[in-house]
Amino acid sequence: MKFFKFFLFLPGFKASCALFRHEIAYVFGQLAHPASEPALTATLKNTSEHGMVRHECAEALGAVATQTCMKTLEKYLPDEDPVVRESCEVALALRYGRV
Repeated sequence: MKFFKFFLFLPGFKASCALFRHEIAYVFGQLAHPASEPALTATLKNTSEHGMVRHECAEALGAVATQTCMKTLEKYLPDEDPVVRESCEVALALRYGRV
């Protein structure tokens, strides 16, 4: 996929369907392109977002795996949502070989 086409997916995070937003995060994780980091981080930070979407953003940030992504995941280790918290734990563990 060409880099410029990546940006065509960004409006998907504004869709009304949480499952669709989750799938957008999944695609970004599969692409693992650093350009997705701001959108993934913003969505993970949004505590009013559905936990399923935030969980997928955490996993995608783990796949992108920049230093900033890892710091973001560490920041959300104590998240109130156990699914988000565990997703951050797993993403960090996979990155640092602790699984």
